[in-house]
Amino acid sequence: MGVIELVPQGPKLEAETRREIDAKLEAAGWTVQDKQRINLTEKLGVAVREMDTDTGPADYMLFVDGAACGIIEAKREGSELGHVDRQPVQSY
Repeated sequence: MGVIELVPQGPKLEAETRREIDAKLEAAGWTVQDKQRINLTEKLGVAVREMDTDTGPADYMLFVDGAACGIIEAKREGSELGHVDRQPVQSY
């Protein structure tokens, strides 16, 4: 399984960035849904936009066979991540 580059190139509006990430997720076989219309049985892999978590909304929450398995936080290219990249998944 290869790595998919999800970081948009250049300055973009949030809507443009979301369309680009959606397209890349779909190309990788994921179904992308809004949290208002969740259907975790639509496909094996479902990515839900702006899913609520204990620490605030995640840009995308990934589900495989109905079970949460990952989170994508979109950041502008060149953004400082601080220590966010080292936070354990349990914080969500």
